[in-house]
Amino acid sequence: MFPPPFLFWLPTPNFRRTALVAIVTFPIYFMFQEGKLRIIAGIPPVPLGETNCLTQALLRKKPDLIKDNPIRIALEYKELLNRGLLVSEIAGNYGISRVRVYQYLKLLTLDQRVINYFLNLKDAKVLPYWTERRLRGLLAIENNKHWEYFNAIRHY
Repeated sequence: MFPPPFLFWLPTPNFRRTALVAIVTFPIYFMFQEGKLRIIAGIPPVPLGETNCLTQALLRKKPDLIKDNPIRIALEYKELLNRGLLVSEIAGNYGISRVRVYQYLKLLTLDQRVINYFLNLKDAKVLPYWTERRLRGLLAIENNKHWEYFNAIRHY
C-alpha cells in the first residue's frame, strides 16, 4: 500500500540535516539625526583615521545645524497655501504650530528688496544669523524703511 500523500514531503530517516551559517559583516557608524543618536549601517560620511577615535564626548556633541533661508521657507508655505492646503494641514505636515506658519508668511510683507536679497543670498556664513525671528523685528518698522534698517544691520 502507498503511503498517504502528506507523508511525501517528510524527510527520510537517513536524511541528514546540516545548519547553514553565514557571517555577514558591514560597517556601522553613529550619527545625530533629529536630535537623537542613531546607529546607521554603511560607511561614515567623514572617515575617521587611525589616530581619531570616537569618544563619549564626540558622540554627545550635536552637529551644527544648517539654518534654512526663512524667506524660502515662507515662499514654500505660500505655495502650499496656493495649492489649496489649509494652514493647519501645513503645520501638521511640518510639525510646527499654525502660528509659526503665519509668522513665516508675514515675512513676505517685507520690502521686496529685502526678500530679493535673501533669494539671491549665496554666502552660507551669513544665513545662520538671519533667523525668522530677527527678520520679524523688521516688520515693526514702517514699510518704506525696511530696506534702510536692514542695510544698517547687515553692514554692522
